[in-house]
Amino acid sequence: MSSPSPVPHLPVLTLLIICLLTCIPRVSAHARLMEPPSRASMWRLGYDNPPDFNDHQGFCGGFKHQYGRNGGRCGICGDPADAWPRHHEAPGGRFANGIITRQYRPGQDIVVKIDVTANHKGFFVFKLCSNNNTVQDPVQSCFDDTVLRIVPSGEDRYYLTTFNTGVFTLKLRLPPNVRCSQCILQWTYTVTSHENSLLAITPQL
Repeated sequence: MSSPSPVPHLPVLTLLIICLLTCIPRVSAHARLMEPPSRASMWRLGYDNPPDFNDHQGFCGGFKHQYGRNGGRCGICGDPADAWPRHHEAPGGRFANGIITRQYRPGQDIVVKIDVTANHKGFFVFKLCSNNNTVQDPVQSCFDDTVLRIVPSGEDRYYLTTFNTGVFTLKLRLPPNVRCSQCILQWTYTVTSHENSLLAITPQL
C-alpha cells in the first residue's frame, strides 16, 4: 500500500512519534498509539513501513528481562535495553525509517488516540524531544526535559479510571517555544499493579 504524502520540513514543530514504551512487569496491559501513529502502528494507517504485529506490547523484554537482567532499563521505544539493533530505534531499527507523520504549530493542542486492548488502569505520560536527526535517535534525558500537559486539566498524567478497553481520546498542549524539523513524542503507559509500566513511542510528525 502506498504511504500518505510526506510532510514538508517547514520551520514549525514537526513531530516524529517513535514508538510505544511499555515497561510492564508481571501484568499484561496492551495498547498502541494510533494518533499520531507510532512507528510500530503506522503501517495500519497505510504508511509504507514494515508491519509490527506486536505493536501493542513494547514491554522492554518483559518483567524478568527488564528488571532481572537490565536493572529496570528500557529502550526509548520499548525495546529491551540490551537489544542491538533495537527494532524501533535509529540507527538500524527495522521500524525506525524517519517517516514524518504529522506537522503541528508550536503551542498547539493536539489530539491523541490510544487503542487499549488490555486495561489494568494506571496512567499515560507524554514527553517530547527535539531531535532533528532521523538517522540517530536521542537518549532518554532528551524526553525527560519536556513533559507535555493534558488539556484542559493541565496535569502531566492521564489516569485510566475504569477497566474499559478501546480507543481513549485526549488532548495534549505542545510547548510554545519548540521548533524542530524532527521532534519525537514518547508515550509511556504505567500500570498500577506492581508499579509496572508500558513504554510506547510513535512515528515522526
